Formats: sequence, C-alpha cells, structure tokens
Amino acid sequence: MRPVLFIAVLVLTVAPMGVGQGQSARGSHRTSVEETIRKLDNERIQAQIHADATALDRIYAADFIGVGPSGTVRTKPQVICGDRPLDNDWAR
Repeated sequence: MRPVLFIAVLVLTVAPMGVGQGQSARGSHRTSVEETIRKLDNERIQAQIHADATALDRIYAADFIGVGPSGTVRTKPQVICGDRPLDNDWAR
C-alpha cells in the first residue's frame, strides 16, 4: 500500500508543474499574437493618417468590407482612395 500512496503523492506534486508550464507557454503565445495585432493596427492607423495607399493595400485584404457605425459600407478600393461616405461616420 505504501508504494501506491507514494506514487499518488508524487503525481499530485508534479502534475501542477506541467500544467503551469503549459499555461505559461500559451500566455506568451497570446501576448505575441496580441502584440502583432496591435502593431499592424498602429501601422494601419498611420497609413490612413498619411494617406499611404501602398501600405493600406498591403494591410487590407482584397475582399475587405468595412461597416461604419451608421451602417455605411466601404470596400478596400474606397478605403485606399479615401472616399468618405456622405454621413461622415468613418474616422481617419
């Protein structure tokens, strides 16, 4: 009976260490993904501010469709050439 108790205690002691390492790896991956998204969004904002059509073309997908707060729809070409909708609900 003693070996079974020893193994149970050993498993209960070591198992949380492996779980903690897995969570840490996922946490650092999540941070990396979040940093990449934030960086790309900042690039997009700067490209819009500076009307950088080359950067906007690189950032937006070919089939991009954006919907503004009032429901106005803009496609990638409209975003790149700077077409503003009549209700002016798109921030630049």
